[in-house]
Amino acid sequence: MDEEIRLLEKEVSDLKQTLADFTVLVRYILKEIVNNKHTTEGFNEEVKKEPKITWETQTDFSDEKLGRIKEDFQSQFREQGFSDEQIKTALKSIENLATIYFDNLPNESEEDVKLKNVISQELGKNMEAKGADVGVVIASELILDKSYHAFFQVDTDKAFLTLDTHAAADFFGVFANEQRLNILRTLFEHEELTAQQLQEKTGIPAGGQFYHHLREIDSANLLAETKRGCYALSTIGRSLVALIFTLARSVTYDGAKDVSLLANMLAGLSKFDIDSLSKQTE
Repeated sequence: MDEEIRLLEKEVSDLKQTLADFTVLVRYILKEIVNNKHTTEGFNEEVKKEPKITWETQTDFSDEKLGRIKEDFQSQFREQGFSDEQIKTALKSIENLATIYFDNLPNESEEDVKLKNVISQELGKNMEAKGADVGVVIASELILDKSYHAFFQVDTDKAFLTLDTHAAADFFGVFANEQRLNILRTLFEHEELTAQQLQEKTGIPAGGQFYHHLREIDSANLLAETKRGCYALSTIGRSLVALIFTLARSVTYDGAKDVSLLANMLAGLSKFDIDSLSKQTE
């Protein structure tokens, strides 16, 4: 009996592996079809696509764009049988959230948008050539000729998933303290300061807690070795502070959570929930 059970368990294990392999194959074929890399007739004709990536800026916020967003929601709500009064309330909330979102985007010139479009188009081509389904571009300060600082990475191979989670938790712990954030911001603004100057500008009193914060910041390799008694961000530190502060600002403004709810509905990730939207109406 034990031998029969062992053989049955082995057969089940083999079947599970076969099913897993088949699932991977099916997903690959579906991905190829969705990406239009082959025709459905013979899977032998390459179809060239131009990457289509768009960026939203404050200048994109127009009555026409808002109208299209509201139309998408209105049709969904009508299909679900909501009353005209309910729809009116929800659409007002959508208008409020869209305004909050676009008001919190950085001001960008036409040249800024052109630069982002060039980068995104080239990244898209790179992803297409590699068969990648995700592309991450990170950049902060630009350094050229000792006047500008550069920190730029492209990841289309999901290398970001190989991070050491323990080390990453320690690193991000440095940013999980309001006083340390104030120290980092002050050092970024003033480049090099004495301990006394740093205490005066941040309002953090002299003492063990102040130096504890500096040790924590230094443990993340964010400080440079300067003359005795002075503190400054390292080159990589300045770049990382600019990057992390930018990311944090983009998700911590008032209304960010509600804007995220609206975006998820538009993307089809969340159900079109009229009650949740109606609560946001001012």
